[in-house]
Amino acid sequence: MAAAAIQGMLPASPASGPGTVPAAAAADFVSLDLDAAAFDLSDRGVAGTKQPGPLDAFLWTDRGIYRPGEVVHLTALLRDNGGGPVTRPARLRVLRPNGQVFADSVVQDGGGGALSLPVTLSAGAGLRLPPGAAPSLPLALGGATTQLRTLARLYAALATDGASVPLRLRADMPPPPPAPLLQPSAARLVAEALTREFPQGGPAGVAWKIGTSWGGRDAWALGFDAGSVAGVWLGRPDGTALPGATGLSAALPVLAQVFALLPPAPRDAPPDLAPAPVSAVEASLRLLFPPPDATLSADGPVPIRVMGGRRPVTFLVDGVALASSPASRSALWQPDGAGFYTLSAQDADGAVVRARVRVK
Repeated sequence: MAAAAIQGMLPASPASGPGTVPAAAAADFVSLDLDAAAFDLSDRGVAGTKQPGPLDAFLWTDRGIYRPGEVVHLTALLRDNGGGPVTRPARLRVLRPNGQVFADSVVQDGGGGALSLPVTLSAGAGLRLPPGAAPSLPLALGGATTQLRTLARLYAALATDGASVPLRLRADMPPPPPAPLLQPSAARLVAEALTREFPQGGPAGVAWKIGTSWGGRDAWALGFDAGSVAGVWLGRPDGTALPGATGLSAALPVLAQVFALLPPAPRDAPPDLAPAPVSAVEASLRLLFPPPDATLSADGPVPIRVMGGRRPVTFLVDGVALASSPASRSALWQPDGAGFYTLSAQDADGAVVRARVRVK
């Protein structure tokens, strides 16, 4: 190949090769250096688009951001390896980030190989932050603020077919349309697991759940039967702690009284299930917290938790018993001050576990 000069370019010799690819359009100019080393992304989990097979689908949504409960309009174009439209039914499956199937449907061709599937998102629970606050580390770790009415709405979904319906302030208000939250089978299984007797006594056939926030700032209990959903929250408006107040000891007795005042509508008793075999290690009494030789803070109550053993469990600090519920495997202890203490727990069979701890 003889050296040649092209207008606007340098002469080339037989040993030369392409080094740069320029491109210009109006006032924009860009070039690609063909001699630069390639950047390997194989060790970063990055890969190109796979070679399509006999059928190729291009999918998109009507927008990129959605609120809980809104409808996502999913559209797809189905083409063969020659680029022609494929007019045939197709199965569209939408997966959650954890790989679980959220929606699965066979969609008929709408003409020209175009498919359309509306997907209604789960209603979920509204996220609330303190006034002026921005999302921070607690939110990333799973902590958020919500309202009792929002929790009642979620438990109402468990009480029905898994659909969430916003609460109404008056009975004569038109009911808002329901939004799917859980599959009916999942809602039924959770409701059956929560249906049990109140430990301090109360109406039968009520499904209930309790909770206590860290530091004893909130104690709550929610429950539902076949006709009503009720929630109880105990706490201080300024968010300071209520020492010793837990969902089990403070909120659950109030919830039982509420259902005693409501018209009776007991849920069906869950089916009897054969208990799974328990090994000797799993059945033995074990101390979960605090571990032996732990150093604890004197600020706020210290939770003492055990696993296994036969209830009731008695909790003691230096031989003095702590107040605890017979149905619980935990107790709260407020240290008197700095020093060394011996914590112990004894179950109904006489098994004892101990731990020596230091309070600073």
